[in-house]
Amino acid sequence: MHDHVEEHYCCGHKGGAEWSVKRVDDCSSYVGTLETFVEEREVIDEAEPYSGGPVDGKDKGRIPDAWEIDMKAEIPLLFVLRKEARKRVPHSEVVMACQG
Repeated sequence: MHDHVEEHYCCGHKGGAEWSVKRVDDCSSYVGTLETFVEEREVIDEAEPYSGGPVDGKDKGRIPDAWEIDMKAEIPLLFVLRKEARKRVPHSEVVMACQG
């Protein structure tokens, strides 16, 4: 015991010489890690030139709220420090005339 305390603890040989072991209890200890996930969503208006083709506008259905859009395919299986994902909001496309 004295040699073990002297080798492994900062109290040196004094603790091993003065302490006496009265009881040894068996106990379990657990170490856990709490990882959290935070998700933020925002809708950003973007414009791009219209080159023809179908438009997914309001006439195709209701525009869903940002939190109603399924983003499960964009979420990584393991946590990453930062990940950004973009997806078009269904039924939100609008064709407008160019200004100027």
